[in-house]
Amino acid sequence: MGEKSKRVDESSFLRLDRVDYEIIRILQEDGRVMYKDIARKLHISIPTVKARIERLKELGVIRRIAAIIDPGRLLGRIRAFILLQIAPRELEQVSRELSNIREVREAYITAGPMNMIVKVEARDFNHLGELITEKISKINGITNLTTIAITKSVKEEYGAYVEPETPILVRCDFCKSPIVGKPIIKYIKGGKYFFSSKECAEAFKKKLGLG
Repeated sequence: MGEKSKRVDESSFLRLDRVDYEIIRILQEDGRVMYKDIARKLHISIPTVKARIERLKELGVIRRIAAIIDPGRLLGRIRAFILLQIAPRELEQVSRELSNIREVREAYITAGPMNMIVKVEARDFNHLGELITEKISKINGITNLTTIAITKSVKEEYGAYVEPETPILVRCDFCKSPIVGKPIIKYIKGGKYFFSSKECAEAFKKKLGLG
């Protein structure tokens, strides 16, 4: 019998406490809300609100606060899911190429024979057809695809579902292991990276030729 897979001890991870949760909930409802209004609603100080949001941004929990456009309000807009079958060795390259297509709004690697799902938006059905035949189907590595057009949105929630005490998963950019406790954050060549130890940070810089 093979060795049993080791489970990470979630009790050692950073967690979203009640204040983090409430701040995220308020921002998900209205990204334009002012710090003073959040502070008033939660009975905390404005500096506390600012510090919490900056921390959540730094950890990557909040990636960005942006305007959400309702595609249903844009005349003629067509949305669809495209299920793709991709040769495993080509998955990384196909992912990069799909990410560079503006009409591809979401992309997910999945389990099963159709191992990627992308959500696309097009001006109309003609544009959708051109997108599939002229861009997506021509990417090397895609062996099969199925298109499912969306006719009506029944429910659409943006962002992740969160609740208090949710563990925060941050992986080390060098060893790829989950980081227990507070990560070491380094800004290298214009990018932000997370490390589980100083040794990983130094090894990463050497890998880039900066050591």
